[in-house]
Amino acid sequence: MIINAEKIGTAIVARIQGELDMANADQLRASIDEKLDQYETIRDVYLICDAVPFIDSSGLAVLLGRYRKLEERGGKLFIANPSPQARRVMELSGLSKLVGICDNWNPADLQQRGVTNG
Repeated sequence: MIINAEKIGTAIVARIQGELDMANADQLRASIDEKLDQYETIRDVYLICDAVPFIDSSGLAVLLGRYRKLEERGGKLFIANPSPQARRVMELSGLSKLVGICDNWNPADLQQRGVTNG
């Protein structure tokens, strides 16, 4: 799995490429948690998942954990441009009822949500 994460204002935007499964779920957890620990001003996390062909229960657990962590901070987890396979798993698991699902999303949308550079 390849994760490219960057801080944009009060959000983290991370593009994920590859399967989100037991073999690499901890990699995503560590990457996101490192940024959350580094920047106390982070409220929202956007995971761009158009190149994620598969998510297993370990991957869902990481997503649910980040959702809870962000909720405690008053923020939210967003799944941006999920692949059809990733969307299906999130819908079947009920995760799509908790997190924001953003189709046709791009980083310019952050300004519309009021994400500030600070």
